[in-house]
Parts: sequence; C-alpha cells; structure tokens
Amino acid sequence: MILHFVYLIYKLFLLIPLFVQRKPKTPINSLHIEQDLKILDKIPKHLAVLFWGEINEKRLKEAAQLCCWSWCSGIKMLSIYNVEDDLKNNAQLLQSYIDTFSRHFFINEKFIPIIRVTSLCASTKHIYSNNEDSSLPDMQVNLISYADGRPQLVEVTKNLAEDVIQGKITSDELDVEELDRRLSVPRFSEPQLLILFSPKIELEGFPPWHIHLTEIFHIPGNSDFHYSIFVKALRKYSKCDQRFGR
Repeated sequence: MILHFVYLIYKLFLLIPLFVQRKPKTPINSLHIEQDLKILDKIPKHLAVLFWGEINEKRLKEAAQLCCWSWCSGIKMLSIYNVEDDLKNNAQLLQSYIDTFSRHFFINEKFIPIIRVTSLCASTKHIYSNNEDSSLPDMQVNLISYADGRPQLVEVTKNLAEDVIQGKITSDELDVEELDRRLSVPRFSEPQLLILFSPKIELEGFPPWHIHLTEIFHIPGNSDFHYSIFVKALRKYSKCDQRFGR
C-alpha cells in the first residue's frame, strides 16, 4: 500500500512539467512594455532590423507585432532590411497584418496609432493602410533592400562623375560631404539601434552611410523574433555610452 502511494506521488510529480508547459502565456500589452522599459535611461527613436529568415506569414506577423511593441516603447521609426525585394513585394500584406494587430493590441487604448509601411526609395509611393487614411503616420516603417545600398552608391558615383564632366560641379566640390548629401534620403534618419540576426556580424548590404554611429545588437542565428529579444536589445542600447568626436 505504501509503495503504491509512493508510486502515485512519483507519477504526479512527472506530470508537473506538462501542466507548466500548458499554462497559457500572458499576452504582451502596452502596460507590460511600459513596466519593462521604465527603468531604461534612453530609447532609440529609430530602430533598424535585418529581416530574420524566410519571408512568410509567420515572419510578417512577427514584424507586425514588432511594430506595435516599437510604438509602445516610444520608437517613431522602424526600418526592416531584406537583401532581396521579397519584403517590399509583400508590403501590402505586411501593412494588412499591422492594421489587424494594431486593432487588437491597442483595443484598450484611447486611440489606435497610424503605423504606415513605406519604401526607402524616394520614388516609391507610400503603401497606405486598408482604410486609406492619408494623415501623417504616428510611426513610419521603412522597407529596405540591397538595391538601396551598394547599387545606389554606384549610381550616385556615376552621376557625380557626369556632373564634373558636364561642368555642373568642379572637382574641388567633389568631396565626402557632397557624396553624403546625395546619398541621404529624405525622411530617413540614422537608426540608433540595429538588431542583427546572423551566425556572425554581417550587414549583408545594409546601406553603410546610414549607420555611422548605430549600436548593433547581434543574435547569432535565425530565430523567432520574441519579445524578450526586443527588450534585451533596448536594454543594451540604454547602457551603451556613445562618445561623439573622440
């Protein structure tokens, strides 16, 4: 009888992890984020991310969640880099997910922020949300690809050479400042923080002139973009000490 009782206790003990694993996770909300970040000294106004893995429904939904987390954290601009143009080609779908997640995420808030997807390329029009609201967005989401990096540098260099040949500018005016001015993109500030998913630190063609002083948070490998990664990245940025001009 005693052995039977001990065996029963042992079986119940083995079942404990199953109940723990089945315990539903508490959904992330704005109050949760506020509590996690209230001790941080600073928050980046512009966050950049190198896209993590294949472009599929799961990743696009993770990106939509990231947009909501970012806005709640005080981030006003989010740039997502994908080497190919796959992400840009799915921009309308991403915008749809953002609109859907926003309605649920901010359901208890006073208003639902306008989070709008756009392209880094100045020639590309904004991709409006489904309600076609043309007012200024509360947060801008830039989609960047390899074409916005090195190829753009080559094109700008060619244009500079042509301007010198045609006498539009002199060789004395051809300097780093002029090149930087031509490479700059309106409405696109330099990100203060870059989250990088890769086996080693490689920017994979991310426009280098936009990350002169950007803090990099490296995740070694293509993993899911969990909320914990987002918070760890912001905590690292809060602790970094950038010494300008030294």
